[in-house]
Amino acid sequence: MAHGGGEPEVQLGGKAPAEESRDIVAMLKVLSIEQAQRANEQARRADEQAQKMDNCTLEFRDMVQRGLSNVKEEAREFTVGMCDQIKKELREEVGELRRVLEQQVTKPETDIGTGLECGDRLTCPQLEGKHDHMVSPVPVSVGDCEGFLRYLGNPVTPPSHRRLSAPVLTPPASPSSSPPPQMPMLMGDYPRRRKPAEFDGGVAWEAYQAQFDMLANAQGWDEKERVLQLVACLRGTAVERCIVQD
Repeated sequence: MAHGGGEPEVQLGGKAPAEESRDIVAMLKVLSIEQAQRANEQARRADEQAQKMDNCTLEFRDMVQRGLSNVKEEAREFTVGMCDQIKKELREEVGELRRVLEQQVTKPETDIGTGLECGDRLTCPQLEGKHDHMVSPVPVSVGDCEGFLRYLGNPVTPPSHRRLSAPVLTPPASPSSSPPPQMPMLMGDYPRRRKPAEFDGGVAWEAYQAQFDMLANAQGWDEKERVLQLVACLRGTAVERCIVQD
């Protein structure tokens, strides 16, 4: 209610509108500042989380690279080790095969040399003492088997046609005129019957023929026995040729 003098009326227990406006503005400023702080805090936390994720990603990538490097190294070492082992085994197999081939090449040469030497000297150390029962030589021509070889379809002309015969064993002269009494032969004194080696075409025919002739002479075989023994000794390609010719 207005009094005299025209002074404005002031309400008791209240504020003026201008003062209330200032309070509202101050309150809004405080709220905006708090919101900005909260936003900054959230942004800072988000940055920290992103940094942590980046660090984890880098660590995982490094771990994967180290694992791949280890796997590659192990694979390389395993490959090198297996290659070395295979090379070693191959070298051993090649060396063994070479030794076998050298033995197979050397054996026919040795057999040929032994047969020729025995034929030249008309004696052989392997047959000494095993043909004492023979009193006369049984001549055997090297060409005896030529017809049989032609029958097999593999004609071979030997380098020579010399005859191989066992040496004539003459008893030493006795000082007395009467011959010494003959002792009866025991079971162990009889000559042991030997079989000729098998012939499969792997060795030279001349070497095999020389050995066969010497054994036949030592055993005292006749022509029929020689043919039977020779046919029984055929093996491999020799038998196949014989069957084809039949």
